[in-house]
Amino acid sequence: MTMSPISPASMQRAPRQRAFRATEHLAHEAIAAYVDGELPMSAYLRAGAHLSMCDECRDQVSAQIQARSALRQSGPVGVPESLLSALSQIPASAALRREFPVASPTDSAQARRKRR
Repeated sequence: MTMSPISPASMQRAPRQRAFRATEHLAHEAIAAYVDGELPMSAYLRAGAHLSMCDECRDQVSAQIQARSALRQSGPVGVPESLLSALSQIPASAALRREFPVASPTDSAQARRKRR
């Protein structure tokens, strides 16, 4: 089987923008980003074109707008003083050690021996 060479012209073609199929819908993250104005312009325009044809996604955008508005109008959230006190007692270095454990050189040597 011989392979045909790739022509320089075929490598220079601009990528086509992906179009939504009729059965596809916007992801929840895309809807939130659309409502918050965080999508890049090309994605925003594609989402807008999809929304012009899709009642289900339009309804989800409307619900996201309502949820965003309700959260913004809800006011500050109170945190119990006991929780703040308990959290302030946790040393930052201990939390980092649990999250990002650092292996000692002897740990690495032992792990290599076990793999053999």
